[in-house]
Amino acid sequence: MAKWIKNNSGVTKTYVGQQIADQAYYEIQYDEVGKWSHHSPLITDISNGDAIVAKDDSGTTDIADVSEAIDHLRDEAPTVIDTNSPVHLFALTEAANLRARLVGIFNKTIAKNSTTDHDWVVPHTAYNGTNKQSYMDGIEYYAKDAEVGDKMTFQVIDKDGVGVALGWYDQATFDAIGNLYVADEFGTNWGVMPNQNTIRLYKAKLVPGLYIRIKYTSVGTVNDITMICNLFRHMDTGVDI
Repeated sequence: MAKWIKNNSGVTKTYVGQQIADQAYYEIQYDEVGKWSHHSPLITDISNGDAIVAKDDSGTTDIADVSEAIDHLRDEAPTVIDTNSPVHLFALTEAANLRARLVGIFNKTIAKNSTTDHDWVVPHTAYNGTNKQSYMDGIEYYAKDAEVGDKMTFQVIDKDGVGVALGWYDQATFDAIGNLYVADEFGTNWGVMPNQNTIRLYKAKLVPGLYIRIKYTSVGTVNDITMICNLFRHMDTGVDI
């Protein structure tokens, strides 16, 4: 899958030793994708709009959504592998028959001195053409320029009536709660660790169509916060667990 980077900064930029003129595209070579997809200056520029991920250099396939852009760059989708290989069979026996699918779900700029909601929809997870159940073990986050006193609340919410289809409640109940049902809350007013990589672990089942929401409260008055959040996600291989 081709991966292009467009320089949208107004000046010449250098990523992984490669200069890119303003408004020019660069096709990442296959053997360099790993370096580019984890190059911190590039990830930061993607989050602030100075760099754009694209599927080609036509100008019509630029990816505007930051999370989608990073997902395309890192290409987290599973690949088809030889199911008879020792590696595959060994992997099936690991981690209670779950396969890791680590996903960057948030790369956001959060306004200083504000409380804002940031949502990520749980996708239908497919492996070799078959939908499987998905689980999460926790999240990892980094909040640059956060202040002591900043807080996060981490929720799984229903915005589209998934719970109605699953029989959790009827349509009237869903309408009465304002089309926003909190299915679960895994952290309430967490104290954010400023400028520190932090991991929170837990076990939960993900239902496609629900949303993961981070409600962030910033108390600072000087700097906006740049926040990166990764999800530890596993997918059922089809064996009961």
